[in-house]
Amino acid sequence: MCLLLCFRPGEGEAYSLLGVRDFGQSVGGTYSLQHSKDSAAANSTVMEQNYTEDYGVQFDYFVVTPLLWKGRALLDLEGVQKKEEADGGTARSSQVRLRYNLNAYLLPSTPYPVSIAASSARETVSLPFSPDYQSEHDDLMTILTIQNQFVPSELSLAQQSQTTSGQGRDITQKSHSFNLNTRPNLGALGMITASINLSESDSSGIGSDSSSHNSSGTANFGYHNSWRSAQNLARNFSLTYGYHQNAGTSVITTQTLNSGVGWEFGKVLQGDLTYFSSKSSSFEQKSQSQGVSGALSHKLMGSLRSAINASATRDQYDDGQNTFISAGLNLGYHKRLPAASDTTVGYGYTMTRNEHTGGVSSIFISEERHPVPIVTPGRIRLNQPTFQANSITVVGAQSRLPYPASFYNIVPEGIELTDHNLVDTDILISYRYTQDPNIVTVGTNHGANAAVNLFAGKYRVYTNANQSDQRLVKGQATSLTTSGTRHFDLGATANLTPHNLSAELGYDKDYAQNQYYLTGSWGTSAPYAGGDVSVNANDRFTLQRSNGRDDQYWANSLSLQSTYRRNFGRIAGKFKANYANMASADSTFHTASLGANLEASFGKLFVLLNSSVLWTFSAGGNTSSETISLSFRRSF
Repeated sequence: MCLLLCFRPGEGEAYSLLGVRDFGQSVGGTYSLQHSKDSAAANSTVMEQNYTEDYGVQFDYFVVTPLLWKGRALLDLEGVQKKEEADGGTARSSQVRLRYNLNAYLLPSTPYPVSIAASSARETVSLPFSPDYQSEHDDLMTILTIQNQFVPSELSLAQQSQTTSGQGRDITQKSHSFNLNTRPNLGALGMITASINLSESDSSGIGSDSSSHNSSGTANFGYHNSWRSAQNLARNFSLTYGYHQNAGTSVITTQTLNSGVGWEFGKVLQGDLTYFSSKSSSFEQKSQSQGVSGALSHKLMGSLRSAINASATRDQYDDGQNTFISAGLNLGYHKRLPAASDTTVGYGYTMTRNEHTGGVSSIFISEERHPVPIVTPGRIRLNQPTFQANSITVVGAQSRLPYPASFYNIVPEGIELTDHNLVDTDILISYRYTQDPNIVTVGTNHGANAAVNLFAGKYRVYTNANQSDQRLVKGQATSLTTSGTRHFDLGATANLTPHNLSAELGYDKDYAQNQYYLTGSWGTSAPYAGGDVSVNANDRFTLQRSNGRDDQYWANSLSLQSTYRRNFGRIAGKFKANYANMASADSTFHTASLGANLEASFGKLFVLLNSSVLWTFSAGGNTSSETISLSFRRSF
């Protein structure tokens, strides 16, 4: 341990101002080379080389006393040289940066400790069917915790800066956020919860005109209480209010009020009642919604379950309103069978009444979230089949950057995503959908399901069916209102260690189309050649016919992913091979990748070798990308 001593004037008494222990240091270096070629861009070739050298130290420390301020620090002085050769010439750059990972705990033994964490790092992100990309980020997080029995609270401040580079599409992001959470405990009277969140972010595409500024504020307040009666029956009550305002790629203000009561009338009979009210205002539309719902459920002899439910909702817009009333019945039966097997059967029936008053013919949906397909191009089905194609906008959920029209195509069920920013795992789709105004319809919905589990889940066979229909009572309606929907699927799974198999055959029908699909998957994991190998295969075939038109669309997507891990003495190896194929009536797309990762430790010397190659083949052109990097680190 190292101590920095100070003396109090006139007293000669020494005390420690700064204490350091467990001091360590290391040196490291990395060389990486990436080469890519794109035949669609006149066979453009890009070769990028990176050299990195760094020196780092790490230690535990305290200031004056560990009871006042203690923590751990990791500091790394890094020099980076970059060289990029493209068809247009050569570009060089260099920079020196201080990487850090700092943790501090102030007054850790008091009821109001403060924790501070700051970090800076650079990493390579590898995806199965996309080129590797670099991510650099700086993060700062400060948390103040107030610990007590009655009003425990937490306040946090966060700041983040991130730059991602790869595939010729570099993005920089900066964000700030403030959070306050408190939970006053009222004892037998329940608990109050309150939270406030304020955030702001800026995103921009380096070298492009794409940029966005987003800010949001959210406040939530709630009251919760639960108790048991003299007969030990559970009861609960909750009341919450929320306010949210967002500006940027989506400008909207919402307020919500929710209340709920849960009540056990007996050991086999229980009910709940909920109420909600919300207001929403945006450039696109203003709306106000109110609704109430209730349910009663009953359990008979542990096997037969029944439930009845009813709800009423009213949505008000500037030029009219929608009123929705529903009532339903659900039955379920569960039976244990010999040999650790069981079966379940269920049936549900719902009747609805939907009234559109006024001239509401178009409703806006803001930022409907969907995951990015594993392989692009990939189709995404929107939740409302009567969407208006010219109203669709797409924003990356993580990058917060608007997507240009070249990144997606409009298809009958929604969009076909052809490209995306590498940092985005989800996208947000905003659009308008069409409804018939001034009508009254009555609808029915029948749903049934059955499943058999055999031998403790080793085998499972299941089926689901759903049918909904609409009947016009008043007004004039188009086929989008009265077409109804159908769904049916039949599937099976098998867990035959080390193999897992599944298959499903299904049919979907809605306003826009009829769709048949067949999916299958197989996975295995087992020891092989002194190591462990895992293989996963997934396939989906879709046949789609558009209603009212003579066109037919088919598509088949296939993905194969395999990983092999093995230790060679001091060397740990990981090898990957992936292949994906997307074939349709319009186009065919193939992608394949190989990767190897070798890690070795020789005492205090650590060595890492990474290499990967990616190929894509399509009618629009072929691309290839190869990457190799060598890193080492020596600790002292």
